[in-house]
Amino acid sequence: MTSARYQTLLAEIAPVRERLLKNPLYTSVRDEESLHVFLEHHVFAVWDFMCLLKALQRHLTCVEPVWVPRGSPAVRRFVNEIVVGEESDDLGERGILSHYELYLEAMRASGAQTQGIETFVAAVQRGVPVRTALASLPVPQASRAFVEKTFGALDTGSLPVIAAFFTLGREELVPDMFRRLVADLAARFPGRYSLYQLYLERHIEVDSGSHGPLSQQLLLEVCGNSDESWRQATDAAVRALQARIGLWDGTLAAIQSRSKTAVRC
Repeated sequence: MTSARYQTLLAEIAPVRERLLKNPLYTSVRDEESLHVFLEHHVFAVWDFMCLLKALQRHLTCVEPVWVPRGSPAVRRFVNEIVVGEESDDLGERGILSHYELYLEAMRASGAQTQGIETFVAAVQRGVPVRTALASLPVPQASRAFVEKTFGALDTGSLPVIAAFFTLGREELVPDMFRRLVADLAARFPGRYSLYQLYLERHIEVDSGSHGPLSQQLLLEVCGNSDESWRQATDAAVRALQARIGLWDGTLAAIQSRSKTAVRC
């Protein structure tokens, strides 16, 4: 029954999902400069993905010093498997890294600027509230709006909402055009884009091979047979996809703006 409900949810969000998949950003990242702009915006989504994941871990597993079994053992396993892969992935010769840390290394190697995200995360580490840091630091406008929507979902405390943002509002498989672009740049600039290639390959591998199916199962477990939970999840999925469209639209505008500035110079 829940599987049928999941298919119903997918059908209801299909129009906004289609808009996302046809976003013009995908065909506008064509060169090194536009890829740098994309990385500098998108890294905030890589960071706040971990916030969604850790919120799920906090809600669905026991993370207290005094352990007691909490919730469904199957859900605990789903969440903890995803946490291991995202927070401490085994990257072979690269060692153990979170995907966020790998993304930062890839940005540095490619020549993209990391000051914005690193300054923001450092402020949060010092205890500055996320929204205060977003408002007071040089965070790209589109990235700021995206993170605010993510934290709006977290603020609800609703598991169906958080699970829907996590499962349906995050990364689609990165289109082949991104992979082709990065492969071309890696050939032209040996060593500069190898880490981003690794990120893309690892991201696609774990999402298609395990994390995608696990997150879908997570949503099924969280919503169960509750009509209200599925309603919340559907509404949240639409909001999450709209937030992603907003991030892509803002990133595209930044690419176009930087391109015009370069032409005037």
